[in-house]
Amino acid sequence: MRTLAASIVMGPLMLIGALAASAGPSTPAFGSDAPIHLVSSGDRTADRDTFKRQAWNDTQEWQYRLYNFNETAKANGHKAGAEAENELNQAWTDYRAAARNLRTVGDDGWKSTKTSYVQASRDLANAWDKIRPENR
Repeated sequence: MRTLAASIVMGPLMLIGALAASAGPSTPAFGSDAPIHLVSSGDRTADRDTFKRQAWNDTQEWQYRLYNFNETAKANGHKAGAEAENELNQAWTDYRAAARNLRTVGDDGWKSTKTSYVQASRDLANAWDKIRPENR
C-alpha cells in the first residue's frame, strides 16, 4: 500500500509542474463568456490542441480521484487487494506516460500516440472499477 500511496501522491505532483508549463491556455469554464474556438474539419493542429487540453483535464481529475481514494483508505484502514492495487498503480503509471507522450509527439506519430492514450485511459478506468466497484 505504501508503494501505491507514494506513487499516487508524489508522481502526479511532479507531473503537474511539467504539464502545467506546457498546457497552454486553459479551457473556458462552462457558462463563461470566454470565446470558443470553432474547429474546422481540416484544422488538425486545433484538434490536437483540444485533445491535449482534455487529456490534461482528465489527468488532473484522475489525480484528484486517486489521491482522495488513497487518503480515505488510509483514514478508514481499508486495504485493497494486492493484485488490484498493483494493477491500478501500473495503469496510473501507463496513463501518465501516455498523457506525457501526447505533448511531445509529432505529426507522424500522433494517431498511434492518441490511440495509446485512449487505451491507457480505458485501462485505468477498468483498474479503478476493480478496486472501487461501487463507482460504476
